[in-house]
Amino acid sequence: MLTKMLRKLGNEKVAVSLEKYYAFSLGGIVLAAAKKPEYQLDPDTFFLFLLPPIVLDSGYFMPSRLFFDNFGAILMYAAIGTLWNSFTTGIALWGIKLAGLMDPKVEADLLDFLLFGSLISAVDPVAVIAVFEEVHVNETLFIIVFGESLLNDAVTVLLDSYILYTSLNLDVTSSRLYLAFVNFNPPQDL
Repeated sequence: MLTKMLRKLGNEKVAVSLEKYYAFSLGGIVLAAAKKPEYQLDPDTFFLFLLPPIVLDSGYFMPSRLFFDNFGAILMYAAIGTLWNSFTTGIALWGIKLAGLMDPKVEADLLDFLLFGSLISAVDPVAVIAVFEEVHVNETLFIIVFGESLLNDAVTVLLDSYILYTSLNLDVTSSRLYLAFVNFNPPQDL
């Protein structure tokens, strides 16, 4: 956040130096906290040290008025678009399997393909958002793409949990889906 403010004030060199300092400091903290070899990143370390600054930065600089003015369109793209992508991908792969165009060694049924579709459908348009920021695209288009990228992860977590519970013949209750959404984790009672 501080670097964005410095850039707006015209202090580009200070902002870049501060970003480098922050990156190296955070990297050192992560390595010290993880107590593992460099190539392994513990999920707890990611959620405790790396994710909060990203979420704080995105939430602080997000134009909330524009976000809530376009919430219906954002929700439509996030929910309907993600569900459409998930089911289309899963059913298409299942159709390919039934047609015999897939390797016979692949042992998967419809629920397995739907689970794969739900995992793969959460598109994260980081590159598109970065380009939009650089070329100063229309704010409404920017906030719709940005908001959709925020909400489609939540839709994917719920859909993934629902399909996983269904494939394991567990009772799908609203409390389990709520816990899956709040914890942002797959079911723990497997």
